[in-house]
Amino acid sequence: MTEKKIDSTHKEYDEYLPIWEKCRHAYEGQEEIQEHTTIYLPMLSGQNRDEYLKYLRRAMFFNATGRTVDGMVGMIMRKEPILNIPDALNSIANDFDLKGTHVNDFADELVQELSITNRLGILIDFPQSSTIGMTLAQMESSGIRPYAALYCAEDIIDWKF
Repeated sequence: MTEKKIDSTHKEYDEYLPIWEKCRHAYEGQEEIQEHTTIYLPMLSGQNRDEYLKYLRRAMFFNATGRTVDGMVGMIMRKEPILNIPDALNSIANDFDLKGTHVNDFADELVQELSITNRLGILIDFPQSSTIGMTLAQMESSGIRPYAALYCAEDIIDWKF
């Protein structure tokens, strides 16, 4: 199988990327905002370099965005989701992404990411292997099972509906 390289971006990606980046910077807080000072706090006309640095040191960023997102996620995830799954799928629910993340914690990350950018991707994958004739126990012992991967909006550069 040959890999197809994606070398273009979706027109909506180009439109929304600057917005997503601003939302993520605002969520991450003052350090991230200060790292991008020329975007969020540009030098004023008539200011020299020393005045600008003093101006930056005095600047404070009240992280209402981060607090709002964390509060919304807390309200949404206040009650643990009820899982009605067969016992055979408990191992998948306990390690939903092959990184040890429980499906409820994965849902928590999903809600947080949606609250920041309003877009994300979830890839459910099943490793290709010669599973024909293998029992479920053999596949589990070999680590062959479906898993989920969460992708931030900024990481998905092109798509089709």
